[in-house]
Amino acid sequence: MRFWTLLIVVALGLALAPGALADTATAGTKLPLPYTYAYLTNWETGVAVYDAPGGNVVRTVTTPDTWVSIHGEQAGWVRINNGEWVRRSDLWYAQPSYLRGYEFTGQEQGRLGFVYAQNLNVRARPGLNTAWVGAVRRYTTVEVYEEQWAGGQIWYRIGDGQWVLGDWVIDVLPVKRPEGVGADEKWIDVNLAQQTLVAYEGDHPVYATLVSSGRKDHETARGLNRIWVKLDAGRMAGGNPADPMEYYYLEDVPWTMYFYKDYGVHGAYWHDEFGGVRSHGCVNLSPIDSFWIYNWAGPNLAPGQRYVYSSADNPGTWVYTH
Repeated sequence: MRFWTLLIVVALGLALAPGALADTATAGTKLPLPYTYAYLTNWETGVAVYDAPGGNVVRTVTTPDTWVSIHGEQAGWVRINNGEWVRRSDLWYAQPSYLRGYEFTGQEQGRLGFVYAQNLNVRARPGLNTAWVGAVRRYTTVEVYEEQWAGGQIWYRIGDGQWVLGDWVIDVLPVKRPEGVGADEKWIDVNLAQQTLVAYEGDHPVYATLVSSGRKDHETARGLNRIWVKLDAGRMAGGNPADPMEYYYLEDVPWTMYFYKDYGVHGAYWHDEFGGVRSHGCVNLSPIDSFWIYNWAGPNLAPGQRYVYSSADNPGTWVYTH
C-alpha cells in the first residue's frame, strides 16, 4: 500500500461510484496521436517489406518488439514508410490507453486519487464483509476524505457511505518545490517510487496522472533538469536485437520531451500499464496525458513547428525525477 496526498484510482468496475469524478476518456474518444500504429507480429520467421503491394522485397524484419506507424492501406497491404509495404496479416494494430489524468480546478475538497486494480469494489463501510454498493472504472478520479483500518487493512472513504480498499490505491505524494525552481515557474514532478507525475506552476498543482518509468536495470535518471528539446514524433530504438526481452524499435513516438541526455517524457501507444514500471528509462505517459503536458511545457513551439530546442529566451520546463 502507498500513502499519498493525491491519488489516481484505477479499476475496471461495474458502475461508477456516486461522487466519483469521471475523467477517463471513453473508447470512442479520438486520441491525440499523429498516426495509427501497429506491431509486426511475425518477426520470428521474418516480415517481408515490399516496395509496393505485391512488389519486390526490399528488406526483411527479424527483430523483436518492432512497432511501425501506418501511412496508408490498400487491399490487404499497409504502407509503413515511403516505398515500404507489408501484408496486413503481419500486423497487430495498437490499442493505446485512454487514460486521462486529472486537471485541478482549485475546488478539491479531499485528496485526489486514481485506483490500481482490475475491479475495485465500493463498500458501505470499511471491511471486506460489508455491503457492496458499486465499483469504479479503471483510471476514474475520486476524492478521498477519510482513512480507516479494518481487518488489518486500510480503507479510504471516497463519498458518503462509500469505502474502497486502500491497498489498490496509488497516492501522489506532495512535493516541495525544488531549490532553483522559481516561485512562478512551471515544473514537472515525477515520483519514481509511486509512478506518478504532477505538473506544477510554482507551488500549485495543475495536472496529475500515472506514468510508467524505467524498470529494473533500466532505471530512469534522477535529478532536476530542464527539457532541452521537444518533438512531436520521433523514432526510438535500443537494446540487443538478439534478445527479445531487451530490444525495442518504436516508430514515431509521440509528444516527446527530452530532459536529460536521451531520457524523455513521452507518449506510449504500445501499452496500457500506467502506474507500474515498464520502460527502458524514459517516462511513459498515455497519449492524452503526453499531449496535454507537451502543449503545457516549455520550450514553446511556433505555429507549424514540429520540434524546438530550448534557449535562454525559450527555456525548457524543469523536470524533477526522484
